[in-house]
Amino acid sequence: MDRIDCPYVVRFLGVSWTKPSDMMLLTELMAGGDLRQVLESNQSTNHNHQFTWHDKVQCALHIAEGLVFLHSMDPKVIHRDLKSRNVLLDADFNAKITDFGIARETDDATMTAGIGTYRWIAPEVLLDGHYSESADIFSLGVILTELSTELIPYSDLRNDKGNVYTDTAIMAKVMAGELIPTFGA
Repeated sequence: MDRIDCPYVVRFLGVSWTKPSDMMLLTELMAGGDLRQVLESNQSTNHNHQFTWHDKVQCALHIAEGLVFLHSMDPKVIHRDLKSRNVLLDADFNAKITDFGIARETDDATMTAGIGTYRWIAPEVLLDGHYSESADIFSLGVILTELSTELIPYSDLRNDKGNVYTDTAIMAKVMAGELIPTFGA
């Protein structure tokens, strides 16, 4: 992490611990909170939106720039768990990617293992198949739908009986290529 120096990736400062099992990473302060918190707050402001479309576009561009940087490294860094909770904002809504707990450097063409948060994760990762940096791009697309709707992905979908889809049903449909998140009107 110390070799990642990008304005769109949260800066790693060091580590702290009182005993080895309590080790914590120290990063720069991002006072605006995570993107999911900001979107939820924006919904509850009674149409007095503080997080404007200009801010949302800027956020999307910052995330994309962060991914370009990570994917351009040698070896490439694939985040593998990109979601709105892993995008932090400063007080001016500048966005940075964080949480590299399951990120992986790759110097070969084979990335496998179903790791990440399922509502944001690409079908090929859920299927435990071959994947590449395109899995992060899929997750970015899901975040773009969140920026549009301000909703958690798939939370607005209902089955034939009008019920909310279960987590298992959502995963199965995403894996089968039958479900993709939708943009707002």
